[in-house]
Amino acid sequence: MERIPNGKYTKEFRVEAEKEKQIIDLDKLLIESGQDFVEWEKQQLQWLNKISDEGKGVILRRIEVIRKWAEENNMMKPKLERLKEEGFFNNSSTPTSDKGDP
Repeated sequence: MERIPNGKYTKEFRVEAEKEKQIIDLDKLLIESGQDFVEWEKQQLQWLNKISDEGKGVILRRIEVIRKWAEENNMMKPKLERLKEEGFFNNSSTPTSDKGDP
């Protein structure tokens, strides 16, 4: 982390930190929308051998941050499985009719 004499971070550092936050937020959205953490992590690990050592450190830190979030928010399984566990498909409060009416 680059600091200037008064102890504040440089503008470049703040920009990089904001970009990293946006990437993490997008990855979380992908996981929430259907892809489970395990599949997302596999994809990230496949990319590791295609990037620089510096980039590998960034990816590994990102994986750890998102793993913690996924465990805390029940995002380790695919969305369909999470919805089944939450009883989303067992909703018997919706009336049905034998006559074809909604």
